[in-house]
Amino acid sequence: MKKEDIDRLRAEYPYYVSDDLLSVPDGWIGPLETFLKKLRTIAWPEDHDKVLVALQWQVGTNGIMVYVTPVLGIKKWDPLMAIALLEIVDDLRGETQTTCRVCGSRDAWLRNYGPKEGVFCDEHVPGGADAS
Repeated sequence: MKKEDIDRLRAEYPYYVSDDLLSVPDGWIGPLETFLKKLRTIAWPEDHDKVLVALQWQVGTNGIMVYVTPVLGIKKWDPLMAIALLEIVDDLRGETQTTCRVCGSRDAWLRNYGPKEGVFCDEHVPGGADAS
Protein backbone atom coordinates (compact mmCIF):
# COMPACT_ATOMS: atom_id res chain seq x y z
CA MET A 1 0.00 0.00 0.00
CA LYS A 2 1.20 3.47 -0.75
CA LYS A 3 2.51 5.63 2.08
CA GLU A 4 -0.07 8.32 1.16
CA ASP A 5 -2.87 5.78 1.73
CA ILE A 6 -1.42 4.81 5.11
CA ASP A 7 -1.14 8.46 6.13
CA ARG A 8 -4.74 9.14 5.05
CA LEU A 9 -6.03 6.11 6.98
CA ARG A 10 -3.89 6.96 10.02
CA ALA A 11 -5.40 10.46 10.10
CA GLU A 12 -8.89 8.94 10.22
CA TYR A 13 -8.12 5.90 12.41
CA PRO A 14 -5.02 6.90 14.43
CA TYR A 15 -5.20 4.08 16.97
CA TYR A 16 -5.61 1.30 14.45
CA VAL A 17 -3.33 2.11 11.50
CA SER A 18 0.43 1.62 11.55
CA ASP A 19 3.26 1.34 9.07
CA ASP A 20 2.81 -2.45 9.30
CA LEU A 21 0.13 -1.92 6.66
CA LEU A 22 2.68 -0.78 4.07
CA SER A 23 2.93 -4.43 3.05
CA VAL A 24 -0.79 -4.56 2.22
CA PRO A 25 -1.25 -4.85 -1.56
CA ASP A 26 -2.94 -1.85 -3.19
CA GLY A 27 -5.89 -3.98 -4.26
CA TRP A 28 -6.83 -4.75 -0.65
CA ILE A 29 -7.37 -1.16 0.46
CA GLY A 30 -11.15 -1.52 -0.01
CA PRO A 31 -11.59 -4.45 2.40
CA LEU A 32 -9.20 -2.77 4.86
CA GLU A 33 -11.17 0.51 4.85
CA THR A 34 -14.44 -1.40 5.28
CA PHE A 35 -12.97 -3.19 8.31
CA LEU A 36 -11.83 0.07 9.89
CA LYS A 37 -15.20 1.77 9.33
CA LYS A 38 -17.04 -1.17 10.91
CA LEU A 39 -14.59 -1.35 13.81
CA ARG A 40 -15.27 2.28 14.63
CA THR A 41 -19.02 1.66 14.95
CA ILE A 42 -18.92 -1.37 17.27
CA ALA A 43 -18.61 0.22 20.68
CA TRP A 44 -20.26 3.57 21.13
CA PRO A 45 -21.95 5.27 18.19
CA GLU A 46 -21.60 8.63 19.93
CA ASP A 47 -17.85 8.23 20.57
CA HIS A 48 -16.15 6.75 17.49
CA ASP A 49 -12.69 7.63 18.75
CA LYS A 50 -12.82 5.42 21.83
CA VAL A 51 -10.13 2.75 21.56
CA LEU A 52 -11.78 -0.64 21.62
CA VAL A 53 -8.95 -3.03 20.82
CA ALA A 54 -5.25 -3.16 20.00
CA LEU A 55 -4.57 -4.62 16.56
CA GLN A 56 -1.70 -6.69 15.23
CA TRP A 57 -1.65 -7.08 11.45
CA GLN A 58 -0.36 -10.07 9.52
CA VAL A 59 -0.34 -9.67 5.76
CA GLY A 60 0.16 -12.86 3.77
CA THR A 61 -0.10 -13.90 0.16
CA ASN A 62 -3.59 -15.25 0.81
CA GLY A 63 -5.14 -12.43 2.81
CA ILE A 64 -4.94 -10.19 5.84
CA MET A 65 -5.19 -11.61 9.33
CA VAL A 66 -5.76 -9.22 12.17
CA TYR A 67 -5.27 -10.23 15.78
CA VAL A 68 -7.23 -8.24 18.34
CA THR A 69 -6.59 -7.68 22.01
CA PRO A 70 -9.32 -5.96 24.02
CA VAL A 71 -8.24 -2.68 25.56
CA LEU A 72 -11.42 -2.24 27.55
CA GLY A 73 -12.05 -4.33 30.62
CA ILE A 74 -14.42 -7.26 30.09
CA LYS A 75 -17.17 -5.52 32.09
CA LYS A 76 -17.41 -2.86 29.37
CA TRP A 77 -18.09 -5.45 26.67
CA ASP A 78 -21.42 -7.00 25.87
CA PRO A 79 -22.04 -10.14 23.81
CA LEU A 80 -23.19 -8.19 20.75
CA MET A 81 -19.97 -6.17 20.68
CA ALA A 82 -17.86 -9.32 20.89
CA ILE A 83 -19.81 -11.04 18.11
CA ALA A 84 -19.64 -7.93 15.91
CA LEU A 85 -15.87 -7.81 16.38
CA LEU A 86 -15.46 -11.47 15.43
CA GLU A 87 -17.65 -10.95 12.37
CA ILE A 88 -15.66 -8.02 11.00
CA VAL A 89 -12.35 -9.82 11.61
CA ASP A 90 -13.73 -12.80 9.69
CA ASP A 91 -15.10 -10.51 6.95
CA LEU A 92 -11.69 -8.89 6.44
CA ARG A 93 -9.99 -12.26 6.08
CA GLY A 94 -12.67 -13.55 3.72
CA GLU A 95 -12.78 -10.41 1.58
CA THR A 96 -9.02 -10.33 1.07
CA GLN A 97 -9.12 -13.99 0.06
CA THR A 98 -11.45 -13.14 -2.84
CA THR A 99 -10.14 -9.67 -3.82
CA CYS A 100 -7.34 -9.23 -6.37
CA ARG A 101 -4.26 -7.90 -4.64
CA VAL A 102 -3.43 -5.80 -7.71
CA CYS A 103 -6.69 -4.14 -8.81
CA GLY A 104 -9.26 -4.85 -6.08
CA SER A 105 -11.54 -6.97 -8.29
CA ARG A 106 -13.83 -9.16 -6.18
CA ASP A 107 -13.56 -11.95 -8.77
CA ALA A 108 -10.27 -13.42 -7.58
CA TRP A 109 -8.89 -16.43 -5.77
CA LEU A 110 -5.63 -17.81 -4.41
CA ARG A 111 -3.29 -18.90 -7.17
CA ASN A 112 0.10 -20.52 -6.90
CA TYR A 113 2.47 -19.95 -9.80
CA GLY A 114 5.85 -20.93 -8.49
CA PRO A 115 7.41 -18.09 -6.51
CA LYS A 116 4.44 -15.78 -7.20
CA GLU A 117 1.56 -16.92 -5.00
CA GLY A 118 -1.35 -14.73 -4.10
CA VAL A 119 -4.94 -13.72 -4.66
CA PHE A 120 -5.32 -12.59 -8.27
CA CYS A 121 -8.10 -12.01 -10.79
CA ASP A 122 -7.83 -13.48 -14.30
CA GLU A 123 -6.35 -10.24 -15.61
CA HIS A 124 -3.49 -10.16 -13.09
CA VAL A 125 -2.46 -13.80 -12.98
CA PRO A 126 1.33 -13.94 -12.44
CA GLY A 127 3.17 -14.08 -15.74
CA GLY A 128 0.36 -12.31 -17.61
CA ALA A 129 0.90 -9.08 -19.53
CA ASP A 130 -0.71 -6.90 -16.83
CA ALA A 131 0.53 -8.79 -13.78
CA SER A 132 2.25 -6.81 -11.03
